[in-house]
Amino acid sequence: MSARRILIFGDAFGVPQLLQRLASGVVGIVGAGIRPDSLAALGEMAAGHNLPLYVQPAYSSADYDRFREAIVAAAPDLMLVNSYAMVLRPDLLALASDGAFNVHWSLLPRHRGPNPLQWALIHGDTETGVTIHYVSDAIDSGDAVAQVRVAIQRSDTWITLRERIIAAADGLLTRSLPDIASGKVERRPQDSALATTNPRLTPESPRIDPVTMSDEQIFNLIRAQVAPLNGAYFRAGSSIERFDRYVPLEDIPSLRARLLRCAESALSSAITERQD
Repeated sequence: MSARRILIFGDAFGVPQLLQRLASGVVGIVGAGIRPDSLAALGEMAAGHNLPLYVQPAYSSADYDRFREAIVAAAPDLMLVNSYAMVLRPDLLALASDGAFNVHWSLLPRHRGPNPLQWALIHGDTETGVTIHYVSDAIDSGDAVAQVRVAIQRSDTWITLRERIIAAADGLLTRSLPDIASGKVERRPQDSALATTNPRLTPESPRIDPVTMSDEQIFNLIRAQVAPLNGAYFRAGSSIERFDRYVPLEDIPSLRARLLRCAESALSSAITERQD
C-alpha cells in the first residue's frame, strides 16, 4: 500500500472497515460533530493506532476555522470517506491534493443522498449495490471508480439487505483500495439523466396511506423501516400505529383493509365533532 498521507472520515463502523485495509499512510481520523455518540469509540480507535482524532463541527460554528487549520496541518494527500454524516465542503476537499473518495450504498447515480438502502426498498428496486466515487461539490455526484451489484430479495428488510451490502463493500474495498491509494483508478462520470435523490427519512415521514398506496407500496414501506428504526407508521386522527416488524406481502391486503376502516372511522368521528 502506498505511503501517501491518508485522512479517514467515518463513524465506528466505517473507520475500521477502511483501517483494516490500509497498512500505512493514515495520518488521522475525522468524526462528525453531529454524531457525538460515535466519538468515544472513534477516540479509542485513534488512540489504539496512535492517530489524532479530529471532530468536524458545523460550518457555521466558531470552531470550524480551528478544525480546518488542523486538517491543513495534517497535510493529507488523500481523503477516504465511509459512513460519514456530514458534508465535506469545497474548502475542505481542496486540502487533499489527490482528492477524496466516498463509499455509498447504492448503484449511483440512483439513490443519491441519505438512507439509500431504505429508499431502494421503498421504491421496489430489485437490486442495489455499493459505489466508490470521487467526492465533488454536489452530494454523491462525483465520478465513480468502482461498483458492485447486490440483488434485493422479496423477503429482505433493510437489516438483511444491509448484511449483504456490508459483505459486498468489504470485497469492493479490498479490491479497490490499493489502486485508490496509489492513484491508479479509472474515473467514470455518472449519468445525471439517470440520477435520483431522496430526502432523509424521519419518524414522521413517509407514512402509510392505505387510500393512495397499493399493497406493494405498503409492503415496501414497512420492510424498509423495521426495528431498530421506528417503523413505518399509520395515523388515524390522533392515533398512531407503527409497524417495526416485517409483514409478508400476502398479509398486506388484510392489514390495508383494517387501516382503511380505521381511517374511515377517524374521518367520521372528526365530522361528527365539527357538527357538534
